[in-house]
Amino acid sequence: GLGVPEKDILVEAESMNTFEHTQNLKGILKNEPFVLVTSALHLPRSMRLFKRAGYAPLPAPTAHHHPFRIGVGRNLALLDEWWMEM
Repeated sequence: GLGVPEKDILVEAESMNTFEHTQNLKGILKNEPFVLVTSALHLPRSMRLFKRAGYAPLPAPTAHHHPFRIGVGRNLALLDEWWMEM
């Protein structure tokens, strides 16, 4: 949707969590630069895990949320997501 050719997009779908992504991508990425796309809330932890595994990803945060415009029920869900990330 943003103009990146489909042949340049790699989706690794075997991993069950971010740590497994760092392991499963080693043979695929080698030392090639890449863009790490994940939610803005999850990005700091993802970047730490990927850097710890020896990668140098370019961060691309998505799914930005404004906590006061979503509604009380969604705020509780966001708080739960935030707590998990912290």
